Amino acid sequence: MILKFLVSMKLFLRDPLAYFNPERRTLTLKPLEKTLIEELMTAMGNKDREILLSQLTEINEVERVYSPKTIVSLNKIKGLKYCLERVRKFECSSDEYKYARIDFEVDGHKVRAIFYIVFGNFFSIEFTTDVSTMMSESKMEIKNIEVLTDFSD
Repeated sequence: MILKFLVSMKLFLRDPLAYFNPERRTLTLKPLEKTLIEELMTAMGNKDREILLSQLTEINEVERVYSPKTIVSLNKIKGLKYCLERVRKFECSSDEYKYARIDFEVDGHKVRAIFYIVFGNFFSIEFTTDVSTMMSESKMEIKNIEVLTDFSD
């Protein structure tokens, strides 16, 4: 109940018009997140890439926690609650698993991003460290992309 209230207040304070009209909410990714998702899509199979693109159109709330490591949660808010419904879902959608990881470097700082799927939904990106100062970066050196679970083929 308290979580619902906090989510509701956060949405209202951020954009009162979107609060009353959920169709106005849009996905706002930071340059670092956008670049990493684009890099991930180059390594994904066709079916998984299509599912991810479909889900990105439904995600309308991004929450970030920065310390001691950054976690970016990608959510769909429907009404005043978190919603796990998606038009298309990843396979094995019964629990949480690591889908992929990307090792990259920004200005000499080595970071790993781990992408999670929860109940078939592209759910979060977890970084090994606080990347709050790197969020505006779109230029990075990708060291390794590894898709751990690919159901495309």
